Amino acid sequence: MAEIKKNENLLIKEDEDMEAIIKISKIKNNLINYVSMEDIIDDIRKIIDESENLQFRSQLSREYIDVNRPEFILKVTDNADVYDVKDETDNEIDKYAHSVSEIVYEEVISKVNPTIREALEKDEEFLDFLKEHGESIVDLVMKNVYLVKPSDPKANHISFRLLV
Repeated sequence: MAEIKKNENLLIKEDEDMEAIIKISKIKNNLINYVSMEDIIDDIRKIIDESENLQFRSQLSREYIDVNRPEFILKVTDNADVYDVKDETDNEIDKYAHSVSEIVYEEVISKVNPTIREALEKDEEFLDFLKEHGESIVDLVMKNVYLVKPSDPKANHISFRLLV
């Protein structure tokens, strides 16, 4: 049987870091027990419908969101204040992606976060983790609940996933 060797090039070098990552993953999985995905998806739909800077790519992308793997396919509106890309270098695309992610955070994530936080507070593992690491750990857990992935500016396609 092959021997597993420890990789010294890993960014995570401490066992406690690995334990924290595993706990965050468990907390995310537990979250599904405390929230109605249908309700969260409906809330996010309403938030996006009311957004000045975001909209669904199509009516189909608004209607058909898988409750087991919620992904919202969005685009920024014409009046959205996003970074104006000067060329197609990685640096410019990164600036654009950052500006789009900020809009998604401000207009969607910040509005659904209280519901997610309320659900997290029902989870014993989360509460233990909170006692152990303090309030600052909440941001880390919350950042691991969502994924915002804008495409290049010409495509104007944003993938916003929940509970990734």
